Amino acid sequence: MIPQGILCFYHFGWDVLNDFRAAGFSKVKIIIGYDIGKMILGLQLFIMAQK
Repeated sequence: MIPQGILCFYHFGWDVLNDFRAAGFSKVKIIIGYDIGKMILGLQLFIMAQK
């Protein structure tokens, strides 16, 4: 590791939903959302799950 740190990205695939289920969550789904009032104009993906 260098003193400046490490730039790291992780791209999750759709299998992340199965990872949530394996961790004990149910009703796992992905929701697409945006909020014009808060100027969040690009589509955002949210994972919703119930424990």
